[in-house]
Amino acid sequence: ASPIDSFNFNPTELSTRPYQILNTLYNLHIFLHQNSKYDKFDMNNLDIEKIKKSKFYGLIEKWINSKLQLLVHNVTKSLETCKFNEGAKSIEDFVINSLSQTYVPFTRDDLWEDNPESLERRGVIYTLLGLALRYGDILLHPFSPFISNYLFLMLFMRRKSILLESWPPVIEEDIDLQIESSVGKVREIISLSNSARMKAKIKRRWPISQVVIFLEKDEISQVENFSNLLKIQLNTDRLEVKSIPDIQSIYERIRTLLDLGLIKVTMKLKIKRFAPFVKDRVSLLVTSFERADQMAIFQSLLSHGSYRLNVGNDSFEIVKDDLDLTYTAAHGYSIAETESHDTVIFIATLR
Repeated sequence: ASPIDSFNFNPTELSTRPYQILNTLYNLHIFLHQNSKYDKFDMNNLDIEKIKKSKFYGLIEKWINSKLQLLVHNVTKSLETCKFNEGAKSIEDFVINSLSQTYVPFTRDDLWEDNPESLERRGVIYTLLGLALRYGDILLHPFSPFISNYLFLMLFMRRKSILLESWPPVIEEDIDLQIESSVGKVREIISLSNSARMKAKIKRRWPISQVVIFLEKDEISQVENFSNLLKIQLNTDRLEVKSIPDIQSIYERIRTLLDLGLIKVTMKLKIKRFAPFVKDRVSLLVTSFERADQMAIFQSLLSHGSYRLNVGNDSFEIVKDDLDLTYTAAHGYSIAETESHDTVIFIATLR
């Protein structure tokens, strides 16, 4: 790393993380070798331009190809500028997050089909996985020469050594940042769905009767085949994607979710602002607030921005900042959301 860069690290992680990455890469080679051997696929004939013309070259294929081209660009640049740690980090992210945790799970079921009609589809997947691993081996070689050479020779017998291979070229027109952003959102939704499943103690292999996704802007339904892709990955037959224009506003978010009957709301009064005025009547203030119609308070805050609360012979004005609002999933649902609250997902827990 550059002397001016912050380079904090954990010695324990430093001794174990490289093994985890290389082990994942090795298993990806084994996975591709076993499946492609079954279909007698030629690993020395990987033609990216040919498969781009195939009807089976879908969105997830465009995404992994874009990620691969971006990886070659970033690693090449990092080596040219001697920022070796950045190149190694790019390889790690691609192998773990893009290949192992995304592309393989998305396409695994297609590879396991053995009917002749899906042979072309499997060929597209073999080609992309083969290129990703071949380029990955070459890019990894400056960091781990012996292991990368072993993996390369295990799967690709084009040369007697990886050193005889050319450095991978970058196909700039295949880099599509919009698709990368969309698939990134899909990955985020899948992660939230898994979190909601854990809360409800529902295993991933169990189907869900309904999934409802709330976004500030519906980026999913507008992209062809993304809804079907999500249904498969979320293991559900019924998927709804809804928009909340100002989803990061807790009041707008709660109003929409309440109207759909998906949440239960809890409101608590912030005492600090009222303490100087009510003094020894704090308990009376809290009791009056708890006895008031909570939904009436919420609706008044939404419509007028304030609510008059009667406390004995006095009344106090409550504004939005005077309340702590929390919510939980209604009966029959489990909820998960991002920290920024720009994505909220509900899964049905009843069968």
